[in-house]
Amino acid sequence: MAREVESLKSFLAGIAVFGGLEDGTLDRIVGMLVEQRCAPGELVCREGDPGRSMYVVRTGEVTVCRKAESGHLVRVVRLGPGECFGEMT
Repeated sequence: MAREVESLKSFLAGIAVFGGLEDGTLDRIVGMLVEQRCAPGELVCREGDPGRSMYVVRTGEVTVCRKAESGHLVRVVRLGPGECFGEMT
């Protein structure tokens, strides 16, 4: 368990939004994390959902899409490890 906490702290410290935070602050953030594993193609959140969560990609990738006026989904960006989304859904 301690090894996983240190691994998460090291991972977060390498991300711009968390970089430079003190060790105790990173400990508190790690304590609030909830791991969510997603299957390929699984929907994580929708545009317009209340912005209650911030997601950080640890492994794999996430494709962010928007619904066009035609109703079709349009790919906006592909995010990989260390990138964040969902904080302003």
